[in-house]
Amino acid sequence: MDGANTQVSSPPSVRSARKYSFSRKQSVMAEPGKEGQSVVPGVWAGNTIGVFTSGGDSQGMNAAVRAVVRMGFYVGSKVYFIKEGYQGMVDGGDNIVEATWASVSGILQMGGTVIGSARCKDFRERPGRLIAANNLIKKGISNLVVIGGDGSLTGADCFRQEWGGLLDELLQTGKISKEEREKYKHLNIVGMVGSIDNDFCGTDMTIGTDSALHRIIEAVDAIATTALSHQRAFVMEVMGRHCGYLALVGALATEADWVFIPEWPPEDNWKETLCKKLVALLSTELKIDTRVTVLGHVQRGGSPSAFDRILGSRMGAEAVLALIDASPETPACVISIEGNSTVRVPLMECVERTKEVQACMDKKNFDEAVRLRGKSFQNNLNVYRLLSKLRPPSSHVKPTSHEDNKTHRNLAIMNIGAPACGMNAAVRSFVRISLTRGFRVLGIHDSFDGLLKGDVVPMTWSQVQGWAGKGGSFLGTKKQWANDVGIDKIARKFAEYKIDGLMIVGGFEAYHSALQLSEAREFYPALCIPVVVVPCTISNNIPGSDFSLGADTALNEITDQARSQSIPISGPQLLEKGKEIAESLGLNNFAMSQGWLDRWKSRHGISMKAICGESSSVDKQVTDEWIATTLRPILEQYRPCDIFNADETGLFYKCLPSRTLVFKEETCSGGKLPKDLITLLVATNMDGSEKLPLMTIGNVLQPCDQGIIQNLKTLYRKRVLRRMVAAISNGEGSSHLTMTLLDAMTTIAEAWDEVKQETIGNCFRHAGFKASESESDPDVNSAEIQQQPDTELSHLYSQMRDTETALNEFLHVDDEVISTEELTTQEIVEKVQGGNEAGDEDDDESEPIPIVSSKTATEAITALQQFLMQQEDGSTLLKDINKLKNFVEKTALHQRKQTTITDFFKTH
Repeated sequence: MDGANTQVSSPPSVRSARKYSFSRKQSVMAEPGKEGQSVVPGVWAGNTIGVFTSGGDSQGMNAAVRAVVRMGFYVGSKVYFIKEGYQGMVDGGDNIVEATWASVSGILQMGGTVIGSARCKDFRERPGRLIAANNLIKKGISNLVVIGGDGSLTGADCFRQEWGGLLDELLQTGKISKEEREKYKHLNIVGMVGSIDNDFCGTDMTIGTDSALHRIIEAVDAIATTALSHQRAFVMEVMGRHCGYLALVGALATEADWVFIPEWPPEDNWKETLCKKLVALLSTELKIDTRVTVLGHVQRGGSPSAFDRILGSRMGAEAVLALIDASPETPACVISIEGNSTVRVPLMECVERTKEVQACMDKKNFDEAVRLRGKSFQNNLNVYRLLSKLRPPSSHVKPTSHEDNKTHRNLAIMNIGAPACGMNAAVRSFVRISLTRGFRVLGIHDSFDGLLKGDVVPMTWSQVQGWAGKGGSFLGTKKQWANDVGIDKIARKFAEYKIDGLMIVGGFEAYHSALQLSEAREFYPALCIPVVVVPCTISNNIPGSDFSLGADTALNEITDQARSQSIPISGPQLLEKGKEIAESLGLNNFAMSQGWLDRWKSRHGISMKAICGESSSVDKQVTDEWIATTLRPILEQYRPCDIFNADETGLFYKCLPSRTLVFKEETCSGGKLPKDLITLLVATNMDGSEKLPLMTIGNVLQPCDQGIIQNLKTLYRKRVLRRMVAAISNGEGSSHLTMTLLDAMTTIAEAWDEVKQETIGNCFRHAGFKASESESDPDVNSAEIQQQPDTELSHLYSQMRDTETALNEFLHVDDEVISTEELTTQEIVEKVQGGNEAGDEDDDESEPIPIVSSKTATEAITALQQFLMQQEDGSTLLKDINKLKNFVEKTALHQRKQTTITDFFKTH
């Protein structure tokens, strides 16, 4: 089981807790980084940096590479990509290429590593390292940033120590000059740990670990539903090699019932028989149906989480600053994260500490192994042991005002302020740890109002099961201050329930209420108790804390939604949106300052960039230049019939004129404009000779936007009006005045066939699709194409309503409809507060398509034949109708089942 860690959802028994102690003296000594300090642009001009990734990939490596390149440019240095890790360094050539600003654009959100990673046997030998040194010298590289695991970092330090000897050998063989030997006599190394295992001593978190945890949590959440449905136990094996961090923290986040990790294994023969024993125990002894899931490399896949994007960016920038400060006397360092600060730690000291952990586990000295893992690992292990016990150590007693039991103390917990993500997780931890310590926990619902109403209930161990991953506030919360409710009333209730300590989870109101309670202690003895506030607010306005629970959720959601729609975002927009959301949450005292925005952007590595690609607000000069320099050379290589354009549009297919003629016996009731929407994908080639079938799906100038789509919609509306006028003329009921989805799809296909080839060609040319400058412009512009008069359409509409303005509104009713919606402010607020997602406003109420019999179809065709015979110009269509009638008759004959005497006896 080396290299695998296991979470179990149905534990066999509870083991006795081990105690671990640690001190800062036993930690790796760290030097504070220079993050946040002023750096002069161009301060390191004339130097060259090489950056490469080595070993296994991890999410967030691209963010680190991007930060190294951008920070290198800022200080005036050249930066080179060394592709495929040490293998590319040995191979040289095209594997060592100069980076540009654009080469790292758009890679922040990508998983893996865009410059490649490979393990290299050649570099392990001195001849391979000699070749690598020569390749670096030829590019002028004497500063390296390596992103990888402990093996990659160890190789880099070995390379650094041999650097002088390698250069001497290259000089003796004449491969480098004396000037090159002197100029590049020192090799500076800075490392960053890119590994999902988080097995490197000296840092709280490695690049990629948080994203891997996201994958684990997503998998557990998906499996939990089927486990609950079938009452099964699942054993999930996750990655981690010799480190149990992923399994431990994954179990903590998903409320797994048990976890097996190398640092805390079962006592006997755990390596050989761990999984077999688990399955046998759960399925045989406990009679629980059991399944084993091996998560595998999916943990390395996908986009990096926000934390890994930010972590990689911060570490990459700090790595360049560390290179600037490096000297021949300073040891190679690794950029690490300690708390919320970037630090520099000695590379080889961390590597030796990491190796020592494995040596302790080999000797079965697991207590020492846990200690060497560091404070973060120890804290996580202790918290998990406290929160995952099957039963609390003491029973729960319902609180009453008359109870006088001095053997127990009552701790109360409440939420105050607006709901925010993390409230329920904080309550769960408080309840379970308090119960483990022997306290009784009272949950106060609906803040101080619930306290005064007596809505105070004992919290049990099982009651908070599953709360860790839920948003909102299960206890309920209100925005109120203690003074407004009445300090004296609160004090009487505290005395009634014998509350010995209070924890408040909330925002600014919680902070002020706690302060007001403490100031009133001299007047009310019942308030002379410990009061603790856990900051939990999206405003992040609680003094004394860098981060509040849920602080960045709202702005992150805005950013994600806006970027997914390619909407330009600016600082003033974010400030205004923040104010709007704060008002929606009732945070009237929350001031959105530029300093607050700058700190938010810094925390998330957000910067303002010029937009590349399609945009409705693209500059016309840029568009014209693109058409002249890029588009026309492309068009010259293809025939017009081979050039296609596709665009999407929304269509309110049930939309009819707002007023219409009615029958005397019928009433015309008002109602809202029908918003039954279908999204159409319209595609055609440049000369209009091939119109692809329409697809129903759920700006540099686009040819389809220049009149093709509007022409299609106009022809569709015309057919709808024909249908309405015919229904009224024939005296049919109002049911014939509605459009079903099937009617709409048939009608829109007919309208698409009617779009003229000339119209399509003009629209393509108007959008700039001309193979040469000499090709003539269209006779009409876009607006004229879309507004050409239609005598029949005007006549049809005049029978419904006699104003041209209304006709124009009817034709353009769905021009601005969006086929992909973004979250509204209210939806963002509900999501931040953990509210339920709103369902669709309109359910699909389409009626099933009735089955038409052959007889009905034949009668309809016969009636149509008679109708055409009575028309002067109907003879040309009779041949097509006859073909259709023959098809129906053949279909009816094929579907008819031949009967025999045996069939008669079978059915009777």
